[in-house]
Amino acid sequence: MNKPLILVVEDDLAVARLISTTLETRNYQYHRVQNGAGALLEAASARPDVILLDLGLPDMDGMEIIRQAQAQMRALGSLQWQDGYPARADIDNDIARGYGYVFEKSGTAQEPAAAGTPQKCDKGRASGAAIAYGAVVFDGEPAYGAIDGAWLTGGDYVVLHRLAVADGEKGRGVAAEFMRRTEALARERGVGSFRVDTNFDNRYMLRMLERLGFAYCGKIVYGSGERLAFEKPFEA
Repeated sequence: MNKPLILVVEDDLAVARLISTTLETRNYQYHRVQNGAGALLEAASARPDVILLDLGLPDMDGMEIIRQAQAQMRALGSLQWQDGYPARADIDNDIARGYGYVFEKSGTAQEPAAAGTPQKCDKGRASGAAIAYGAVVFDGEPAYGAIDGAWLTGGDYVVLHRLAVADGEKGRGVAAEFMRRTEALARERGVGSFRVDTNFDNRYMLRMLERLGFAYCGKIVYGSGERLAFEKPFEA
């Protein structure tokens, strides 16, 4: 029987080395990262069986970015994300299913385009801070099968859910760049289109979708309410 893969998340190098030495003497497989951004990336890519997590990490995790986005929507008068969704369980589920992506910016990057592509890194060793979080889904969204309207295409597609940007990066084009990088990931996989949904009063998202070339397709109904659905087919 194979021993479990362990993810060690610890920013204190002395403590991390002690844990690593202990695991190595017992022949455990492990990956080690130093911050929350790296932990999210590694959890998404490596699917560890056990996570040893330092609760006092220096940076921001994906859930903190979500909380900031919820506060911003509330301040703008939007009803989206004001019913307790997305919660920690939603983010944990993203990571467990390989959907959770963090957009990370190095300490020297000044523009969103200089940030790293949101992807599942081999080792998930993050060198900078998480500036955005999103769930990038390639295996479909069940609710999209019951659209009140019509999709533009009928093939494979990528979906982006729960996109949120850290407070200090809002207004700098980070969300749009995350969308562009997600599109690039989808194209690399040979996927034919990009679908997304949002609330009727999320004005920022609606404007961004128009700028990025998405077309309105109809309405989607979730347990939490109705959403407007959009799609962007990729050129052949």
